[in-house]
Order: sequence, then C-alpha cells, then structure tokens
Amino acid sequence: MNSLINSYKKTGNLHHAYALEGDKKTAVPILYDFFENDLKIKTKSNPDFYFNEFENFGIGNGREIQNLASKKAVSGNTRIFVIAFSSITSEAQNSLLKLFEEPSEGVHFFIIISSFEIFLPTLKSRLHILKIGSVSGDEKSLADKFIKASKGKRLELLKDIIENKDKQEALKLLDDLEAVLYKESDLEKNADILNTIQKSRDYIRGRVPSVKMILENIALSV
Repeated sequence: MNSLINSYKKTGNLHHAYALEGDKKTAVPILYDFFENDLKIKTKSNPDFYFNEFENFGIGNGREIQNLASKKAVSGNTRIFVIAFSSITSEAQNSLLKLFEEPSEGVHFFIIISSFEIFLPTLKSRLHILKIGSVSGDEKSLADKFIKASKGKRLELLKDIIENKDKQEALKLLDDLEAVLYKESDLEKNADILNTIQKSRDYIRGRVPSVKMILENIALSV
C-alpha cells in the first residue's frame, strides 16, 4: 500500500484498477485516509465515491458496476469505486475484464480481496496488485540481503526460487524489494528499479518465459 501512496505523491497518477490483497478491516481505513488526505476526495455524501461489499460477487453485481462506471462524475473529474468480496464468479470476472480493458477516464477501482489467486489470469493481468500489511522479519531480511549483496551473490540467495520456478515466491520477493526501496529517502534514485520491479511483476503474472530470466534481470538492475 505504501508503494501506491508514494507513487501517487511522486507522479500524481493512478492506475485504473487496483486489487488489494489482505484483511478488509485493515485495508479500508488505509484507503479512506489516502482518498481523504492525498486525493482530496470525500468518502461521505459524495456521489462520485462508491463502496460496497459482497460475500460472492456475481454477474448481476458486475453489470451494476459497469452501468455505474459509465456515468460521468457529478463533481470534478474523478470517480472512485471500492469493492470488497470473498469470492467472484467467472462470469462476473469477464464483465469486469471488459470494463478494465477500456477504462473510462478518471474512473479508478480498488478491489479488496483476501487472495488474488481467486482471479482468472486474464483479469489479473489488468490489475495492479498490492499487498496490505507489513513485511515480515524473514522476508525483509531476504530483501535487505538481496539489495546489499553483490550481483553474483544475489542469484545464490534466490537459488530455491529459481530452481523451483516458484512464481508466488518470486512475486513475494518483488513486493518486499519494493517495500524496502520505498522506505529509502531517495525515490528519484530508485525510480528506474521500482519501474523495473513493477514490469517484472506483470511479466510473472502473465505468460512469463522464465522466472530465472526475470530474477536475473532484477539482480542486475538493483
């Protein structure tokens, strides 16, 4: 989540669709604080702000969101949709996919889920995925060691991930590296590697040719 806030403060830009993986009770207050204090968007009595939660998000819900998203903003140029659900049908995912393939200008979605594994690969590729929560000690330790190590030593640290072709562990490493780099004061210095991390994350979620190839590039870029 810090990556979203810091990126917005640096660029002033928002992706059209975010998926926030984590606990809803933790995610909602953080999001609302971001909307109110950084985006300057009211979360109460605002027709351009939408929040709803569902146990199971179905095709009817997807069509409703499509209809709402097609309308123009009442005040200003930005509309925010926050949706939380435990599960989602394939039909509903396809309805959201159509919405995200041709996003309306100024419309931004924040989807809160417990695990992004519930998404189909096609929909997942359209989402900017963020994790809610702090980096654990062991994960932070690996990310710190990776950054401080020589380029040759970095690949040794990732030996298990590379040999097992473990996409989930590779994604976790990228998230942790991003979190560590964002805590450094010189964001301008780290801008290129942060951009590389984001692109690498997208490649791994797609039809990545090789986890090894992606991580080797990261080892040379940091």
